[in-house]
Amino acid sequence: TLKSTPYSDGLGTQVWASPGATEFTLSSITIPANKIGANGWVQFIGSAERTAGVGSITCRIRVGNATTGTQVGSPVAGSRVTFEALMASLNSTSSHRSGAPASNTIGGPGVTVTDTTASTADITFYLTGQLATGTDTLTRYYFKAIVHNPDA
Repeated sequence: TLKSTPYSDGLGTQVWASPGATEFTLSSITIPANKIGANGWVQFIGSAERTAGVGSITCRIRVGNATTGTQVGSPVAGSRVTFEALMASLNSTSSHRSGAPASNTIGGPGVTVTDTTASTADITFYLTGQLATGTDTLTRYYFKAIVHNPDA
C-alpha cells in the first residue's frame, strides 16, 4: 500500500529585496529518518518570482549540503516559476536520482542529479534562489514536499 505524507516549510510568502547575486536559501524542509524508504520518492512543488529588477533567477533544490542541485527554473523579467521536481530512491536508502522534467511548467532544463544521502537519517531539502542582478527582488510563495512510500 502506498503511503503519502505531506511536508511543508511552514512559511507563508516571503520577499527578499536586494539579496545579492549569490545563491541563498529560500526555504527548507526536513523529512524524518526512514520516511522515504528504499523504493519511495519525494515530490516537490513550489513557486517563486523575480518580482522587481531586470535580471532572471535560478531556483534549485539541494539535498543536504550537496554542491549540486536540481535546477527547477530560471524565469525572466517578472515571471513566476511554478515547479514540480522528483527525487526517487533507486531500490536503496542511499542511492537516489532527482530531476525536474524538461516539460516542467516553467520550461525547466530537465537536470538530473544522483545523490547518496542516506534516508535512514533525517534529510533536509533546500529550495535556493540566485538572482542575476543582486539589486532585484525575489518572492518565494510556497515550497512543499510529498513523500510517497510503497514500503510504509
